[in-house]
Amino acid sequence: MSKKASNFQKKVMSIGYRGKEIFKPLNTGWIDDHVACVREWIANIFFYTKNGTTIMIDAGYNYDRLAEKMGWLDLDPAKIQHILITHQDTDHVGAVERDSAGLFKEATIYLSEIENRYLTGEVRRKVIFGAYKLPLVETDNPKKLLKDGDVFFIEDIKVEAFLVPGHTWGHMVYLIDDAYLFTGDTIWFGADGGYSFINSLAEDNELAKRSLAELEKKLRDRSLSPKVITGHTGWSEDLAFVFAHKDQVCNSLKKQKPHDPAAPYDGYDERDDVEWKARNVRLKSVNDRKKRRVLVFGAGVIGAYLAHVLTEAGNDVTILAREERARSLNRNGLVIYHHLQRKTTKDTVRAVTSVEGLSFDAAFVPMPYHKIRQALPEICTLNAKLLVLVGNDLAPAEMEAHIREHAPGIKRILFGFQVSGGKKETDRFVCERFGGSWMDIGQLHGEADPRLKKLVNSLFSGTSYKLNWQGDMEAYLICHPAAILPIAYLSYICEGDLRSSTREQRKMMVDASHEAYKCLKEKGIPIYPEGDDKFFENGPRGTAMQLLYLVMAKSKIGDLVACEHCRNAVSEMEQIDLFYEDLMKDYPPEKLMVWNALRSQMPSWEELHTKYGN
Repeated sequence: MSKKASNFQKKVMSIGYRGKEIFKPLNTGWIDDHVACVREWIANIFFYTKNGTTIMIDAGYNYDRLAEKMGWLDLDPAKIQHILITHQDTDHVGAVERDSAGLFKEATIYLSEIENRYLTGEVRRKVIFGAYKLPLVETDNPKKLLKDGDVFFIEDIKVEAFLVPGHTWGHMVYLIDDAYLFTGDTIWFGADGGYSFINSLAEDNELAKRSLAELEKKLRDRSLSPKVITGHTGWSEDLAFVFAHKDQVCNSLKKQKPHDPAAPYDGYDERDDVEWKARNVRLKSVNDRKKRRVLVFGAGVIGAYLAHVLTEAGNDVTILAREERARSLNRNGLVIYHHLQRKTTKDTVRAVTSVEGLSFDAAFVPMPYHKIRQALPEICTLNAKLLVLVGNDLAPAEMEAHIREHAPGIKRILFGFQVSGGKKETDRFVCERFGGSWMDIGQLHGEADPRLKKLVNSLFSGTSYKLNWQGDMEAYLICHPAAILPIAYLSYICEGDLRSSTREQRKMMVDASHEAYKCLKEKGIPIYPEGDDKFFENGPRGTAMQLLYLVMAKSKIGDLVACEHCRNAVSEMEQIDLFYEDLMKDYPPEKLMVWNALRSQMPSWEELHTKYGN
């Protein structure tokens, strides 16, 4: 049944697991001078060589190219006399099954006596949460059955067998020469560390987690730190990484988070597994795969969610924060309660109070308009290849010119606006967002270079966060207050509680924005995002905007998206209001009747500063 089962997996599992970042096999090649690897679709076979003796760990699929790929490594199948089997699944025993090519028909296979009960038919192997029984494995190879803790030698190679049940009832892992631990399907490496292997394929997930904890204890009690080599997700010699999530199971029903940029879309696609790489390129540890270093400048509500998404995308994220907030982030992690999604996330990030001596591939600066100028000297000290200024910036050309003059090392400058809100609490943030949220982003004028777009898009790869590229961010940032200022005016009129607003007042918000957009167009300012002005006119978009305002006014959404920001950013709102006052000063007052009427109802800026203390 091996050949049939192998082909079934290739056809069916390839479709089922695409894009989920579950299987991340090593390509064919050498890990070091002792350990070689052959890739068979999503699975890996390993060979350990010492003083002229080579043993094989697991036998993979019933795979037509095994002899060919062993040839890439100058390994002769006829010389393999000993094969250590971690467990009896199709992708670990295929080459020794009865209907295989017989490359290893003389080799002795080693497996646990408990696992052998599957081969005798005493027990049937169940997968897909116990719903499907795998075909019986049939082999004519001589066997040597092992117990937990058995130690034996093959020539001068020391092998120690540990029973680690859960994925199968008799799963073994093998410690070789106290330096290499071959774990089969006990450990799955995510971007943030090791988990118990895939939930849908285990006989008993709870047992698998307990076994993993016991395995770690055995290693640490003996002060061993071997290279831990998995069957499907690479290798690591960082035990803290290997056992980081030993009490959790890889959930095969979901796309994995955080995103692993190194994960293939389809693990069954072998086009990048080629001979010249096998002969010339060493197989790196998962810990050696370079992550992009990203700085989030500031630990406010916008920055917190941005840091969460960038971490989820698999980047190495650093947050620059004040001392107290940095201490809290390092101690408790980045904890965010996502209000609409009704869930809490916790990310491990590095928080610092200074970036002196640090370099970054990208730096995001989410900051209120009135604080950017104060922060410019520190921004200009950043050692970053790319800088993205995020927020209401009404002098972007001036900002860019200053940065280019005083920070020549920053080669690329973009501007963005993230659509999310929320508030800070003592040890967590509360985030209000729609979907995965998004950022409108672009350079000052003109479309960004495709290579730059590709780079920035890759920073968010694997997340539901969207980047909407704009062709003129200076125009965008001038247009944006046409939509947000009327909301701020009404928020202040209602003393920070939009739930007390009337239907007439909400209609005034829409009409005021409509007047402002007409003013911008008549002044020759292009509307960005294109078509945004249509949300404040009669028609389907206008109806949708009025419905959104109703939802904001009648729920906590409005408080978190709008009012909370207005309460904590009076200075920013004042600066934006003054900018628009100057912009509209020569525009006919009769064309701004609703705008002016709404604005006149709110308290003075002096009163607001006194009331909200900022």
